[in-house]
Amino acid sequence: MNNRLRYLYDSYIKKTATLSERQELADLLSHPSCIDEVKEWIGTEMENDEAADLITFEQAEEVFRQVLHPQADATLTPARPLQGIHYFKPVWVRYAAAIFVLVAVAVYLYTRKGHQDASLTLHTAPKNSTIVPGGNKAVLTLADGSTILLDSAANGNISRQGNTQVVKLSNGQIAYQVNGVNSKPVGYNTMATPRGGQYQLQLPDGTKVWLNASSSITYPTAFSGNERRVQIKGEVYFEVVKNPNMPFKVYMPNGTDKGNGQQIEVIGTHFNVNSYDDEPSLTITLLEGSVKVNRSVLKPGEAYSNGKISKVNTEEAVAWKNGYFQFNQADIKKVMRQISRWYDIEVSYEGNIPDRKFGGDILRDSNLSDVLEGLEVSQIHFRLSGRKLTIIP
Repeated sequence: MNNRLRYLYDSYIKKTATLSERQELADLLSHPSCIDEVKEWIGTEMENDEAADLITFEQAEEVFRQVLHPQADATLTPARPLQGIHYFKPVWVRYAAAIFVLVAVAVYLYTRKGHQDASLTLHTAPKNSTIVPGGNKAVLTLADGSTILLDSAANGNISRQGNTQVVKLSNGQIAYQVNGVNSKPVGYNTMATPRGGQYQLQLPDGTKVWLNASSSITYPTAFSGNERRVQIKGEVYFEVVKNPNMPFKVYMPNGTDKGNGQQIEVIGTHFNVNSYDDEPSLTITLLEGSVKVNRSVLKPGEAYSNGKISKVNTEEAVAWKNGYFQFNQADIKKVMRQISRWYDIEVSYEGNIPDRKFGGDILRDSNLSDVLEGLEVSQIHFRLSGRKLTIIP
């Protein structure tokens, strides 16, 4: 490789490359005049046992992890998995030095086939911004109609309803502790997050719940009878405690194709439900166990949407819960729907917006200025006025 390309690649591996240097590296690797040189270098490194000396064991492990299992800190990840390339653990250290180049070449080849992929991945230090990311914010409405602002409530006991104690734990999570049998009728609570908010909850049966921005869940203060039934809006992730004698059911009341009359039935499982009103359809993604939606039964790694079941990338579906956005062949409107909810901004479009697809990760704790910088790198233009963002040609 030429000296500049080698410098940029080494900087990327050492995590010292600036955003502009990472973009320059991607541009160089995808340029037609460079592709033959890159291919030749890949072949040399694949045949050379000394390739592992280019980077340390830890660096090689990091590159390998980023490419095969991209997480929140992955950089310049491909918009889709590489096809026809197989990796075997005994030789991965030797190959790791060339993996990033393979990714860049794959992106180049897909671009030649007509795909318009772009990376929105950010790996920069936080900057000051008038618009900061969302955080742990929610309002708890008790059975008597009173409300508690959870982000400002002190840790410890915050309410008692019958024999159920509502507790705010040290990590900010809300938990319900049931003592004995309730002699009074069971009441219902509702936890709701605003735009720019998220929260965690542990239901009376021990089931763990994560609420994304602009979401809510209504549930009893104690489960009784032959089922555990909750109602949700927005996006919610569940880790349900198994109880064959009392199936867990999730009901979604809003929208004809968002779950009107539909419910999810489970025994014990991990799954994500996206039922936002502004999304094209209700999407249920299963990570573990099994769930039944109407007459359809999902298996791990599958999603239900528009009445159909398909194999999906489960990491993308629950990336929000793990602290980042992940996009795979997403159009700009899908990207901005998530951005607008998390940063509590209004997004509009002006003129003819290019029909481009995006792939990559964005840390959810990034300030909006970092996200917009990523958009600029991806050749997306905008105008920001207060909390109003206009995407322009």
